[in-house]
Amino acid sequence: AELEKIIEEQFKKIEFSKTYIDRIVQRVNKFQKKQEDGKSHQRRILVNRKMKVEKDKERAIRNMLTLENAIPQEDFKLMIDRFNQEISIIQNQLDKLDIKYELDVDLLREVLMMARNVYEAYKKAPYHIKRLYLSLFWDGFWIKDRKIVRTEPTKLVKNLEIEGKIILTPNWQGRWESNPDQRFWRPI
Repeated sequence: AELEKIIEEQFKKIEFSKTYIDRIVQRVNKFQKKQEDGKSHQRRILVNRKMKVEKDKERAIRNMLTLENAIPQEDFKLMIDRFNQEISIIQNQLDKLDIKYELDVDLLREVLMMARNVYEAYKKAPYHIKRLYLSLFWDGFWIKDRKIVRTEPTKLVKNLEIEGKIILTPNWQGRWESNPDQRFWRPI
């Protein structure tokens, strides 16, 4: 638990640049708009299909009530069951579409939270997401006497730092001195 807390503190040293956060927000907003448009279009198609099936069902019931288009009761019941089943399938597709959109919105919120404050995002993340954060930002931690003596950022983080998209506080990276008489951690 102590080690997890120490590693959690390492996330305080990572910050995305303001311009990069603005670009992420822009892209997230663009993605969300695209998702909303796609959902709206799919929803319209499904609602129209459902309305058509419901109209067909109503027409079948009206026709059954008039004696001129009467069909056997068993056939009528099968036909109504098929209409009900199709309506149910379409409603399930509508429900799945809503759930998928909610998941997409949750994911976008997580991305924005991480962009704005990596430490808070990591701290609030469930265990399996924390593992993803760790693998995204670090290749490893070296521990000695219950203290982190070295961290190795991932190539992605190194590249983002070079491009000025991530700001790392001083002393974030470092190395062991190679002289055996001077085994101490020295910031780069």
